[in-house]
Amino acid sequence: DSENTITLTNTNYKTYVGTGVVYGNTGTGNIFRLEEPTVSFAWGGARGFSLGGLTSNPTAKLKNIDYWVIATPGNSQDFGDLTTTRQAMAAMSSGTRGIVAGGYETAVSTALNEMQYITCATLGNGTDFGDLTWATFYGAGHSNGTKGFYSGGQRASEGSYGYVNTIDQIAIATTGNATDVADLTLARGGGDQGTNDASRAIHIGGQSAAQREDVIDYFSMDTTANAVDFGDLASGARVRGATGSDTTYGIIAGGRRTGSSHSNEWTENIDRITIQTPGNSTDYGDLTTFYENMSGASDNTYMTMAGAAGNDGSSNVRYNVIERITIATPGNAADFGDLLQTTEDGAGLSGNAA
Repeated sequence: DSENTITLTNTNYKTYVGTGVVYGNTGTGNIFRLEEPTVSFAWGGARGFSLGGLTSNPTAKLKNIDYWVIATPGNSQDFGDLTTTRQAMAAMSSGTRGIVAGGYETAVSTALNEMQYITCATLGNGTDFGDLTWATFYGAGHSNGTKGFYSGGQRASEGSYGYVNTIDQIAIATTGNATDVADLTLARGGGDQGTNDASRAIHIGGQSAAQREDVIDYFSMDTTANAVDFGDLASGARVRGATGSDTTYGIIAGGRRTGSSHSNEWTENIDRITIQTPGNSTDYGDLTTFYENMSGASDNTYMTMAGAAGNDGSSNVRYNVIERITIATPGNAADFGDLLQTTEDGAGLSGNAA
């Protein structure tokens, strides 16, 4: 049709370059359809995962790995176990291999530099991958399907709640230790508030030494340049939200705002950004209620948010809930199913089923 074609002639030769595609002229009157090439969703897949976390007993950490099919509402199933119990990890994926990094076992003083991986299509336990450059927790995870990144976080070695600006990088297909390659604009943690598309990683909000932050950073996963400012969260400063993406949009759902006590800090807000267009986030919709510490997973169409902490009106509680949104279509989240047990503060990722 006329909107999607162009006529090229020998007397007016031009070469049109798309993302990975070159269009040229082979003769007068030839018509070429200009199409945006399909971008592979290389940093996830059809299965959603929740790994580790904290259960109803305030001191009981988990090593459970749950999984589900993101396109099909239903309850999670048992996948295997991490090597030890832990919470406050970041996660990243190549579709084939899922990685969890950092976290802590019993308290922040037991912060970990360990990374471990699962093979997403094969039920089984976590396996040692290598180490981060620092023992840290509440960092953010990102991946382009080949490289994985861990940005920001908190280090026990810096004293109570010592925030850092480092960005670590790994090659997901090759076990080994991480390398410090760049810095965020501001040292902060936040509870895995990281997302990405095929080339750009996004670190959203977080907690700095001064306050909870609404700043959004981005950096290129193809270079070692430092992060730069992207914009701000329209709904305000936030920590411990669930994040996910498709090839265009990034999502942050729920979390903890700035408030005078835990009971009035939780939020149901879902914000969205267009990853290749710096600017402030926009309102997307709401979770079914006020939640924090959910684990995000997406399959390029849907995003699930699993496990949660909240308040039932009289006390702080944990939930086994899984909720879902359609990423490209703003609206409220809907119930999807349940985890095998109540969980919060686990790591979320997605990967291939085969």
